[in-house]
Amino acid sequence: SHLKGGESMTITLTGRTLGENIKLARIKANISRKQLGDLLLMSESGVAYYESGKNNVPPRKLEKIAEISGVTVEELKETKGA
Repeated sequence: SHLKGGESMTITLTGRTLGENIKLARIKANISRKQLGDLLLMSESGVAYYESGKNNVPPRKLEKIAEISGVTVEELKETKGA
């Protein structure tokens, strides 16, 4: 069930990197890497590269990841600093 704007829960992501936040958001949303990859039309290993920070996440993909995970792009980008 996707929450519509306004009633979105504020999920605080605690990752030190964008990739860590993507992983945390995905886990909180109960989505596997494979499922996320399928929804993004990419491979499971591609998702793993995003999560590990090996690959940069294009803005369009980041928007889609946020939408799928039920968080905002801002939340994904807000990192706790190393």
